[in-house]
Amino acid sequence: MILAHDYISKAGTQAPTLVLIHAFPLNRNMWKAQAESLAVEANLLLVDLRGFGESVAADYNEWSVKMWAADVLETMDHVGVVSAAFAGCSMGGYVIFELLRQARERVSGIALVDTRGEGDPPQALDGRKAQIDRLREEGNDVLVQWAVDKLVGETTKKNQPEIVERVRAMARSTPVETMIAGLGALGGREESMELLKGVDVPAVVIVGAEDVVSPPDVGELMKNAIPSATLVVVDGAGHLTPMEAPEKVNAALRSILRR
Repeated sequence: MILAHDYISKAGTQAPTLVLIHAFPLNRNMWKAQAESLAVEANLLLVDLRGFGESVAADYNEWSVKMWAADVLETMDHVGVVSAAFAGCSMGGYVIFELLRQARERVSGIALVDTRGEGDPPQALDGRKAQIDRLREEGNDVLVQWAVDKLVGETTKKNQPEIVERVRAMARSTPVETMIAGLGALGGREESMELLKGVDVPAVVIVGAEDVVSPPDVGELMKNAIPSATLVVVDGAGHLTPMEAPEKVNAALRSILRR
């Protein structure tokens, strides 16, 4: 399906394209600072994955990361983007792994932002099942509070309360059905560490120093798996570095566009 999207093409036909894929349970508005800063250097495609933000969900059956990746490719076709660099935060990183499987020739660079290459271990799968049970019983407030507690770094909570409120608002706007189906899709994703060993495009791994969901040692594992990758650890940020420390993230994104 064609996703709700913003295609910002101010940079011209000769400029690279960067596709920005958001974290769970947020939407494309998490990339606001990137859209404002990078639009003169690259054409930007910001998408809401199926069921998130302004993208509809025809049904909630058999969701998968493969489905989201296929939706991204269809949306690229719709706006006329043949190949692009991709930046994916958390869930968005999982979509990038699947894009490498489905359409490697369309990937010119990758930024893996606060994500991980391993599949879910049994303990994490149990945690997702427990979240799904609570969502069914209590509604989406369960994951709204989780998003604030776990995704936002302590420094940001202290110094940037407006970021906390943006995260809260985006999470609250996500339907409970999307959260449930999304958690199932995330838990069913493939292990991707072996896939990363074959990446031969410019790559950067970005991780917040205060990220408790995908901490810096997880980023180091991915960086070591990708021959061309560099690692950027962002001080004072948690799991949502594009929102918490946009200038540092933008600089890292520029590095894959230049290369």
